[in-house]
Amino acid sequence: AGNVIIARGVQGSPPDEEMYAVQTELLGANPDIEVVTEIISFCDSAKAQEALLGTIASLPEVDGVVGCGEGLGAVQAFETAGRDAPVVAFAPSGRALKFWGEGNGAPGSVAVMSDPGQGVAALFAGINIHNGQDVPRVTIFPPVVVSEDARDEWIAATGDDEIASWQWTKELVDAQIQANIDGTVEEAELPPVPVR
Repeated sequence: AGNVIIARGVQGSPPDEEMYAVQTELLGANPDIEVVTEIISFCDSAKAQEALLGTIASLPEVDGVVGCGEGLGAVQAFETAGRDAPVVAFAPSGRALKFWGEGNGAPGSVAVMSDPGQGVAALFAGINIHNGQDVPRVTIFPPVVVSEDARDEWIAATGDDEIASWQWTKELVDAQIQANIDGTVEEAELPPVPVR
């Protein structure tokens, strides 16, 4: 039970439409969660902070902001307004992770984003295809999801201007491709958190 704000990305864009459809489906299946407002954040912390500061005063207690990685700006807006910070999804940038690690954001917050390292994984997959190996046409590689338990490891591994990213090797990519072939993606071991 609780109140949430939906922070939309680039309204009308295919990724925003897809995320919004999933968000509204999940929230619709949980009628004890009330959407108290929606904002357009463009998945940007500064824009989320600005949009929220314009509406926070009129809102009841907010337990979460459902969005696309603008958690840093959302928390800053709540702090500026003198309100308790809700659960948010931070972008896994070094700055956002450090901000979160300094005690900002409610327990239960996460940092999540598609993995920039997937470009390396795609290159290894392409080489495998070129070499005649079996690679499923649709191959799933996990996003980076930073929980509170792993946050400090990721802070140590991610510079201020960097994004948390799996460090894909050929061996890890081959194992992920095999998990896709075997239908065991959900159980596949994640790459290790990088060490600086």
